[in-house]
Amino acid sequence: MYNPARILAMEIAKVTDKMLKAEILTKAKWTKSQTFLSRKQHKNNIKGSIKFNTKYNIETSY
Repeated sequence: MYNPARILAMEIAKVTDKMLKAEILTKAKWTKSQTFLSRKQHKNNIKGSIKFNTKYNIETSY
């Protein structure tokens, strides 16, 4: 299953050179299929759909 929150978490882990904790990011809302959307439509569709999981303190989780 496609999981954009996990993909974003993986990229953040790479950039920050930290261990991946995919559960820190969660999908906040479901979005429609983006297969045939333009770049602008894709951006609007995904906006607000991924949030930080409030169970974690991001500053001390690593």
